Amino acid sequence: MNKFMWVAGACAAALLPTAAMAQDRCAQQQHDRQVAGTVIGAVAGAVIGNQVAGRNDRTTGTVAGAVVGGVAGNYIARSTADCDRAYGYYDRNGLWHANDRNVDHASGYFDRDGRFIEGRPNGYYADDGRWYESRDDGYMDRDGRWVPASSTGYYNSRGEWMAGTASGYYANGRWVAGPTRGYYDSRGTWIRGDAPGRFNASGVWVADAQPGYYDDGRWVPGETRGYYDTRGQWVSYRGYTQTSMGERDRDDRGDMWRGVGAGTREREQFLERRIRLMQSQGTLSRREGAAAYRELQEIKRFDSNMRRQNGGRLSAMNSRAVNARLDRLARTVRMDARDDDRRPGGERN
Repeated sequence: MNKFMWVAGACAAALLPTAAMAQDRCAQQQHDRQVAGTVIGAVAGAVIGNQVAGRNDRTTGTVAGAVVGGVAGNYIARSTADCDRAYGYYDRNGLWHANDRNVDHASGYFDRDGRFIEGRPNGYYADDGRWYESRDDGYMDRDGRWVPASSTGYYNSRGEWMAGTASGYYANGRWVAGPTRGYYDSRGTWIRGDAPGRFNASGVWVADAQPGYYDDGRWVPGETRGYYDTRGQWVSYRGYTQTSMGERDRDDRGDMWRGVGAGTREREQFLERRIRLMQSQGTLSRREGAAAYRELQEIKRFDSNMRRQNGGRLSAMNSRAVNARLDRLARTVRMDARDDDRRPGGERN
């Protein structure tokens, strides 16, 4: 078995494409896929060659199978187009990466499986990992790179994560076209900056739900998820609908703690980091941040006292009590971040 794997590995190594020392991100992505295809093809070919060859000729069969399989895997993994023709690519998590090359002659993009698709992206990857088609729509960012309108966050041409991106925004009920970043508060006021959200444990960006949307210039309150196309038309993500206040109270808990364990200590640490981050970003005022931090310290003291009284552990009843207080504080922090009490009217810089 060791000899068999050594032969397959040696054949795969001989067939691997050579990577340049300074590849751009798109080229590196395709190179990695080609390497994987070569290795898988070589191993599969070696298995078949070993089984098909005669008893006294298994080594030759293994080598021949590995070579043929490696060549086939290498060829299949290659795209029919190179990065010079790509607007960008989607990674395994369905996040968009703008091409770091000039896109004047771009004619397609790479999907999450590395396949080159002609045309601009006409859809998006949802939370369930499925591709949902929508209108071919997008815009050029400030670096002159193509961004699908359906992406509420993406990696720019320098590999930097850009949260809360949009093709425009509403001000006083009128659509203002042009690449921007931000989010709306509960009254429909556009706030410039990073939109609230986070990466979950799988590396997928989870944006906070919108507190409403504009329909022909009229603000419609109610939590929802989606994006605006380049003409300012709201497009709801598939599988998401607006929720009533009661439904929102029930659903908020899962959304707030998505990717975070159910343990109170873990949630306390997560919420403390979130409060500090939102203060540093300016989405929480100094007063709001201080109040949230004081309440969190009270919850942590209550948690510690209950543990001391129960031999270092929380009872199920006390755990529910602590988590209920953390839920209330997390909702308060979220609403404070969305309100506009630091500047009367207009945009928040």
